[in-house]
Amino acid sequence: LFRSARNTVEVRGRVDGYIDKWLFSPGQEVHTGDALYVLDVRPYEAALEQAKGNLAQSEADLEFARKQVAVAQAEANVAVAQANRLKAQQDLDRIAPLVKDDAAAKQELDAAVAAVDAGNATLSANQANLDQTRLSTRTQIASTAGKVEALHGAVRTAELNLEYATIR
Repeated sequence: LFRSARNTVEVRGRVDGYIDKWLFSPGQEVHTGDALYVLDVRPYEAALEQAKGNLAQSEADLEFARKQVAVAQAEANVAVAQANRLKAQQDLDRIAPLVKDDAAAKQELDAAVAAVDAGNATLSANQANLDQTRLSTRTQIASTAGKVEALHGAVRTAELNLEYATIR
């Protein structure tokens, strides 16, 4: 008994790859939705694992940025500079009357004034660094959050490609 195909269709994969398994025999009756071929899934599994790894790394980067470790360090630097400036001012306030009464050398007064000026400059620099760090951290959070969203898409694409390795 000779049978001919009722319908002839062209089968194309949605992804490229090498056929690993034929799931039908030539001449066998197949129906819509039947699995016909399975491509070698190893490249798609590797791509999925890489996408998951990239996503995990970016999620960790985002968590680190959200903890604002750099901001906390910059805030600590400002606090130290404030404390150092306060001490320098206190030293100046103690030495000025002594120099006025000739109980201390003018050189000590000059050094105390210079220490206050240096403390003011250091505090200003640390405050500017804190402002810059806050801005950079906000930018990093926004950028990394966008990257995480994109990588979620990359993981889903890799999952779909793995699914497409079975040709129906």
